[in-house]
Amino acid sequence: MKLKHIPVKESSVQLSLSMRGGLVEDLDRYARYVAKQSGTRLSRREIVSLIVEQFLAEDRGFREFSNQSSRQNPDPSKTDFPP
Repeated sequence: MKLKHIPVKESSVQLSLSMRGGLVEDLDRYARYVAKQSGTRLSRREIVSLIVEQFLAEDRGFREFSNQSSRQNPDPSKTDFPP
């Protein structure tokens, strides 16, 4: 998977996550790669957000599940798992 486009910045929700050190180094290296390819410098936060967004958008099984879930439970705040 390769980032296809870099969208205009939108409002966001702050998340905190932990990851192994090697992955952080990979993200930094990927940010340098994206900057070289596109001329756009992105932070780790922006890179992770774009990767997750694109991953979810391209996962056909997830899209099918989401479509079924939205028909069965139109209120996304009423889930059976924590945020």
